[in-house]
Amino acid sequence: MYKRFVWVCLVVALGACTSPARLITENPEGGTVVYAYIDERDILSSSNRQAALALIDRKCPRGHQLVREGQVPRVTQAVDKAWQGQMSRDGQVSLEKDWAIQFACK
Repeated sequence: MYKRFVWVCLVVALGACTSPARLITENPEGGTVVYAYIDERDILSSSNRQAALALIDRKCPRGHQLVREGQVPRVTQAVDKAWQGQMSRDGQVSLEKDWAIQFACK
């Protein structure tokens, strides 16, 4: 299970999406949703989290259980420099961080 979460983190770090929340893994039993935040105070109260929970509600109409939550890595300036700006937008690495919620449907 740990290897799977690491793989999910890698997918999130390499993927770029403008949606406030996105479902990055999905199976009949659940999945993982990711959303962006800037300040740690925004993790639980942001509208992006509400969008993530709405995605989970649509995926699991009978209810769900949150299995694991946590920050997942994003591209750093050092990595972006090594990739010659290919990983960032306009050469600027975003201040946003990604938060992942792994869930199981009931």
